[in-house]
Amino acid sequence: MSEAGVDQNAIIARITEATSSLSDEEATQRYQQILAQLPPDQAEELNALALSQVASGNRRSLARQFKQANDDPSSPFDGYTFNDDDDDDVVASPTSLGRMTARAQQQDPA
Repeated sequence: MSEAGVDQNAIIARITEATSSLSDEEATQRYQQILAQLPPDQAEELNALALSQVASGNRRSLARQFKQANDDPSSPFDGYTFNDDDDDDVVASPTSLGRMTARAQQQDPA
């Protein structure tokens, strides 16, 4: 259980069950609708929970994409707060990616 007493495995099971009949597009749309209604800290937590189910190689790839977006002057994203010498596992952790994902969603909700 998390610090708040929430059983994350139970949440994952409920989300999986609820979305099993949805297409990927419908599930993504519903997830975005839910996130839009949450306070930023809860959106970060939900993103981290979802990203904990993603393979570490895919999380590292996502972290690189966030870094590229942050470094691109034409991109509105400015939520990459790591240095080049920071540990890849820390940068690509579900918590870090959850924070960056929530920040990206706030900056470009479309």
